[in-house]
Amino acid sequence: METAITSLAAFDEIRAGIALYKKENASLVFDYEDPNGEKEARSHIYKLRLAKGKVVAIHKETKAEALAVCRAIDDEKNTLIADVEEMIDVHMTPIKAIEDRRQEEIRAKAEAERLEKERIEQERQDAIAKQEAEVAQRLADLKAKEEAAERAERERLAKICEEERRLVREREILEADKRAEVEAKRREAEAKKQAEIDKQEALKRADQEKQEALDRAEREKQEAIEAEREKARKEAEAKAKAEAERIAAEKAEQERLAEIERKRQANERHRKKIEKETWDGLFVILKDDILTDTVAHYIKIGEIPNVTINY
Repeated sequence: METAITSLAAFDEIRAGIALYKKENASLVFDYEDPNGEKEARSHIYKLRLAKGKVVAIHKETKAEALAVCRAIDDEKNTLIADVEEMIDVHMTPIKAIEDRRQEEIRAKAEAERLEKERIEQERQDAIAKQEAEVAQRLADLKAKEEAAERAERERLAKICEEERRLVREREILEADKRAEVEAKRREAEAKKQAEIDKQEALKRADQEKQEALDRAEREKQEAIEAEREKARKEAEAKAKAEAERIAAEKAEQERLAEIERKRQANERHRKKIEKETWDGLFVILKDDILTDTVAHYIKIGEIPNVTINY
């Protein structure tokens, strides 16, 4: 029993220190929302974890010297560690809650960005569909105009043919009258014949001029139709080119963002690998999961002066 008491006496100094930490811990108040407050709280936790490490070290030394009193020493260690863990939990619980809330905010922001990208893509698809419908409607309108123009031309040609047939009938009537009068009026026949010749030439010239006017009007109409078609084609090509350029720009931007994400993920994997190698190296020295986690964490966040992780 005396050996057990002597072994437990090895904890007197750290026990007194932990008692002081308890008083100090009860009086400390940190603003965990403030970065400086959070840093001060983490520094205080680091100090408590160092005390915890000292308890573990004393436990190991005392247990090696007096195996017979290991159970009493273990009970003392567990009690002291429970006290330290309780003090750590007082501060670590709100810090953990804040970290969880921040992670949730990050996830919510990422989801909002994803939904916005989907909305923009849907608007782009709707705009393309609307443009295609407008082009189809313009082509349909142009075709309707062409068909109307062709019907009008057929009607015009029909009227011209009817007029020509009427003129032919009139000429036939005139020629029949002439033949009936030839025998009765020979002397007048020559004059009437000459007059008829003059009249026919005049009619021929009139018909020729009229046909030339019709041909000229037809050429002008066809030229106007071709000009309208060329204008519609150029407008459609311009819109298609603009849309292709816009799609290419969007694709380039998506590829740029994908490359950034790939590099970020590669860097994250690299950092995790280096941090695991650092933890493994520390564990070989410290031989304790909790102590290794603590030292590795404070090296990572730069709390231990002159010690950094080389990524």
